Amino acid sequence: MIKRNSAKAIIIDDKRILVIKLHENNEIYYILPGGGQEPGEILHEALKRECREEAGAEIIIGDIIFVREYIGKNHELAGRHGDYHQTEFMFLCKVEPLNFVKSTLPDRGQIGLEWIPISS
Repeated sequence: MIKRNSAKAIIIDDKRILVIKLHENNEIYYILPGGGQEPGEILHEALKRECREEAGAEIIIGDIIFVREYIGKNHELAGRHGDYHQTEFMFLCKVEPLNFVKSTLPDRGQIGLEWIPISS
């Protein structure tokens, strides 16, 4: 079983949330920017690195607002993630200034970034 920590950024601006758009296995879906913590890496460093790699964004990390335990065998992607047990730490973040450069290391299947409207 693969156990790891992951840090995710919840970036909200003008009633929209920033997500990564992925296309895999003939499906399009969205995830929060962020990813796995490397051995010896501080969780905040992991989140900043992942946001640079995936979104081309420099972030300011705020409060942790949610923790999710992801157990792959209980998920609709069990065929691919059956060995995963991941704890995800989600932080409220800001991008300052609100502009982005090209992603340096996008995720496999990543086809873009999108601001998705959220209701209040």
